[in-house]
Amino acid sequence: MYHLQSLQQRLPFLVLVLTLPLLVIIGRLFYLQVSWTDHYLDRGEKNFLRIETIPPQRGAIYDCHGNLLATNRPITNLSWQGSGNYHLSGKQLELLHHLAKVTDTQLTPALINSISQTERQYKSFEIARDVRLEQLSKITERYPEDPNLAITTQFERYYPYGSYASHIVGYLSKQIDTPNGIMGLEKICDDLLKGKEGSLLRTINSVGRNIDAVPLNESLTGTDIHTTIDLDLQRIAERSYPVDRVGCLLIMDPEDGALKAVVSRPSFDPSLFLHPISYKSWQELQHNKPFLNRMLNPYPPGSIFKLVTISAALENGLLHANQIWNCDGFVNFANRKYWCARRWGHGEITTSQAIAQSCNVLFYEIGKKIDIDLLADYAYRFGLGSPTGCAFSESNGIV
Repeated sequence: MYHLQSLQQRLPFLVLVLTLPLLVIIGRLFYLQVSWTDHYLDRGEKNFLRIETIPPQRGAIYDCHGNLLATNRPITNLSWQGSGNYHLSGKQLELLHHLAKVTDTQLTPALINSISQTERQYKSFEIARDVRLEQLSKITERYPEDPNLAITTQFERYYPYGSYASHIVGYLSKQIDTPNGIMGLEKICDDLLKGKEGSLLRTINSVGRNIDAVPLNESLTGTDIHTTIDLDLQRIAERSYPVDRVGCLLIMDPEDGALKAVVSRPSFDPSLFLHPISYKSWQELQHNKPFLNRMLNPYPPGSIFKLVTISAALENGLLHANQIWNCDGFVNFANRKYWCARRWGHGEITTSQAIAQSCNVLFYEIGKKIDIDLLADYAYRFGLGSPTGCAFSESNGIV
């Protein structure tokens, strides 16, 4: 009787001890499942939803007649799409050997191991890049609907004329998703050329396999750029300028100063940088400084400076246009002979004729009479020593 009474006295306490944790658990569940529903639902969706960017096509670069200097070409890639098998089957290995033979790919143990891991994880692995049409035909003919084969197409920058005007056109960095201009118009007009990325919403299951894909935003192609370069003149300039000579050649429109052809030697092929290059190849390229745009670096102007000299002399009365000069082929100065380009001389020649035939003797004589500060003043009037204001990065000359 005593024990029964003692148990009845303790019963409320035992009920409280058992009920209190239960209430705490129920409260916690309510808090997590009701109050934090939106938060955990959002986190759960992110576990199987992925937003991928869709790279846009880059704008083209044209010459003044609509000929392409830089554009995009489609390239077809062949990938292995994993299907969840823990080991590659005999049929799958047979397929891999056939693909390696057709695409001239060496099927090494390391490559097979990478594909095997891809197979287990439902992931994609690139087997061959830029597959030719005849290769692709052989593969699709034999394996028309194989679930392990994925054929994708993307666009790669293409320079139809190689090194032609390479310092003007420029090149891109080696970044597959978002290539950036590094030099020339590819860099200056990068914001216009690169366009706008799109986006794709992918649904992925617990083992990483793509279930569905929904486009969110379409990618926008970049703006095309039309230049003043004339491909016909550029072709003539490239063929005329010796490949082994360092320097530059410019052809400009005399009316508006537009560049019609530009050759800077040594030049380079912009397509070299579309894929990784070895350290040795990079060092060999650097040896001759092919990336230096000699069009925009200071050079002694040579005989073109005669226009500055003759302008200063005529306008300041040091000579007149019809004055007669005698060219014996050289001028003596400080016990040294300074030669004319025509060493046997031009004979009697007027100022106008001396300019037309670039006779050095006339300008040697002017140099004896003209004030150096006056000559410098006229050089500045002609724009020497000042930036041209062109879009390209340039260095100022020194007068």
